[in-house]
Amino acid sequence: RLGPAMAPVKSTRALLGQRPTVLLPPSNYVEPSEEDLQAPSSQLQLDWAYGYNGRAVGAVHWISDEEFVFSVAAVAVVQCLHPARQRFFVGHSQRITCLSYCSAWKLCASGQIDPKGGQGPFICLWRPADCILLTVLVCPLHEDQITSLCFSPDGNQLFSLARDSANTLAMWESFLPGKTSCGITSAGMELPHVYRTPVAKVATGKVGGFGMVGSKDAANFQVAIFDAGKTGIGLLLKFVHVVNGPELQGRSAI
Repeated sequence: RLGPAMAPVKSTRALLGQRPTVLLPPSNYVEPSEEDLQAPSSQLQLDWAYGYNGRAVGAVHWISDEEFVFSVAAVAVVQCLHPARQRFFVGHSQRITCLSYCSAWKLCASGQIDPKGGQGPFICLWRPADCILLTVLVCPLHEDQITSLCFSPDGNQLFSLARDSANTLAMWESFLPGKTSCGITSAGMELPHVYRTPVAKVATGKVGGFGMVGSKDAANFQVAIFDAGKTGIGLLLKFVHVVNGPELQGRSAI
């Protein structure tokens, strides 16, 4: 029988430098009480975001002469130059993978990786002026992560590309609550709105796209999707047209 001085020491394992390592508590470690194990009532407040996620598609967007938006991990940052200050959008639960900005409605769209647990990756539409979340878009076919986002020239459609088995491109309409000719208002509305059914969707191929851009011609709008082709060498452009209202049609590739 072991005495108190010879009782086994509790340990834990952790990855340090990609190697599993056994960690032992300090020699004067005291087990915490039940009260000490309770989560604190206070919360941390983000004061300044350092760094920049250059891997996000559409990583930086100028939204005015003095402000631009970018992402760091799961936080979207609105950076003001004069005076130097930041506003934060914190509606994501995992790393932001893509950003887009609609100048017509002064609206940001951001996508993220799959948070796991059955929800799937989702898209947030939010106002950079006050970082208020207006809408969440969740397409059942989107998996793994949202790879790219693109607004139509008038801002009435949003296109989302995801990394799933068919690399599905989805088109969304009527996703903005309180949209009027004067802008977007959320007064007296319960936010955010959640939409789960895009108006159109189309498979773009087995090779996942790594970017997307839309034409500036609203009358003959088309989306170009960039991927590296089957060999992974070079650049392949796949064009998808909006035809007959809410319908997507793959047209050609070069």
